[in-house]
Amino acid sequence: MRIQGFSDESHHNVGRYRSVALVSLPEEYSSNCEVRLQAILTSHNVSELAWKNLRSADLRNVAIAWFSVIFDLACVQRLRIDVLCWDTHDMRHAIPGRDDTQNLHRMYYHLLKNVCTKRWPNEARWTIYPDEQSELRWGSIEEFLNYASEGRTDSRNMFTGLSYTDEFHCQGFVPQKSHERPLVQVADLFAGLAVYSCEHHEKFLYWFRADEPKLFEEVAPVSLSTGDRERCRVLNSFDRLCKRYGFGVSLRTNKRLQTYEPASPGRPINFWWYEAQHKDDRAPTRKSPTR
Repeated sequence: MRIQGFSDESHHNVGRYRSVALVSLPEEYSSNCEVRLQAILTSHNVSELAWKNLRSADLRNVAIAWFSVIFDLACVQRLRIDVLCWDTHDMRHAIPGRDDTQNLHRMYYHLLKNVCTKRWPNEARWTIYPDEQSELRWGSIEEFLNYASEGRTDSRNMFTGLSYTDEFHCQGFVPQKSHERPLVQVADLFAGLAVYSCEHHEKFLYWFRADEPKLFEEVAPVSLSTGDRERCRVLNSFDRLCKRYGFGVSLRTNKRLQTYEPASPGRPINFWWYEAQHKDDRAPTRKSPTR
């Protein structure tokens, strides 16, 4: 099986919450999927869907229409979306001199390792199509993936001190212009959704209470911009679809999007909040090796 992965990140070096998203699907389905996504963009006279620009009804309608395409494929196990998120105020990240670019490299590797080895067949061959605007050094990650796929580690690489021996096969990274690849834009949409769901959960509850009178929960008033209102509508639509299809994605329990039991059948959309793997698991600092 040949799998294509499309990726993008959100707030990798600004704000408390950060994320990186990977959309993955068999190569045989990717072209048709992008044709369907592009047709929705064209019908709404939108050139590109970027989370940071989601402040209008047209962009909101594109995002919600895209969910239909995504859920159609996800429900029959032809597409996955995995989002790795982290909190820079936790014990792993709240350290002096943290190197956010190096940390993004590590988080990206954790995401790839998890998806490649646990979410698709082990024999799958991967090609990754990231947003070319990313801060990542794809050559460094590709080099390490090659070592990992052969069950080896390299004491010189940027992951010094970590040991990965799981076998997976990455054929390479091919950076893309996001406006030309709707699936990269889907990765951006989900990375943004993840961060917004946590960073602005109070805004969502306030908007939801006003829009859904049946919610009798008292919520302190907050200021909502036009962008907040459109993003809350997108988040609410996504939350409803996840519940309708039983995807195991919670929004209110931990005040953020989070998937419970992502390894269970019927969990094709995974919001994973990273926690330190052991006592010495700390974010890299600017004094850490950079290779």
